[in-house]
This record gives sequence, structure tokens and C-alpha cells, in this order.
Amino acid sequence: MNETHPDQQDRAEAMSDDNSEISARAPSGVARPGVAGITVPICIYCPNPSYTDKARAAKIQGSVILQIVVTADGQAENISVVKGPALGLGLEESAIETVKGWRFKPAHGPDGNAVATLVPVQVTFRLR
Repeated sequence: MNETHPDQQDRAEAMSDDNSEISARAPSGVARPGVAGITVPICIYCPNPSYTDKARAAKIQGSVILQIVVTADGQAENISVVKGPALGLGLEESAIETVKGWRFKPAHGPDGNAVATLVPVQVTFRLR
């Protein structure tokens, strides 16, 4: 059984909370969660991102918002940056590489079949 860490649950919930900065149109064959009975995908394996040496040295903390397609088999694809620090310290790239490895319980349509969905994802960088 897979359990979601509290930070991972926050990320999963953030996916459905704020779509204001996300493209209004989903690619062909990709659904929008919360529309027409489509459920929200849930991250089941969501390791934290790696800091770049430059970002750690500059003590930068913050979030990168990505737009991703979660496929019907739970993979993250078509990943793009919606919002990030854009300081040239590599946090956006690290977020993309991290999310490529995440695994999701895919969204389901009203018929119960898994469907690809376009969702926002927040990746948070915190120094420890």
C-alpha cells in the first residue's frame, strides 16, 4: 500500500486548488480534472527536489509551479514551467527533472477508466 507523505498530499491538493495561471486549454485527448466527472490524479511517489549548488549557496527557497499532463498510466509528461524564481539558479530545471520521476494514481472519467489530465503541480524548495 502506498501512503502519501503530508508534503506530498499538499502537492496533490495544490494540483486542483489554483488553476488561474494554467493554460485554459488542454491538449487534444487530455481532460481537465473536475470537469465532466473527471477526478484529480494523486501523487503516490513524489520525492523532494534536489537543490542546485548555486541555489543552496544563495539560500534561495520557494516554489516552482509546473503544468504537467498525467497520463492514464500515471506518468508525468509535457512538463512546462508556469511560474518560478527565474534567477538562473537551476530550480526550475531541478523541479522538471524531479517531477519526471513522480508517479501518480491517474484521474478517472465518469466511466471509471483512467484518463490523461492537465494539472498544475507545485514543487517547493526548502533549505534544512
